[in-house]
Amino acid sequence: MPEKYEWRQKEKELYIPKRKPVIIDVTEFSFITVRSTGSPANPITRSNTV
Repeated sequence: MPEKYEWRQKEKELYIPKRKPVIIDVTEFSFITVRSTGSPANPITRSNTV
């Protein structure tokens, strides 16, 4: 299993709030979206995930 990505430690300039507002350059990120309904703990609704 791959090691957990510690985004708060590796991307501090993006995720940790500053005392004063600043402009930052955010690089492009890839992401996925999972759509579903109901509770993820319920096996019936888990099977309906898109």
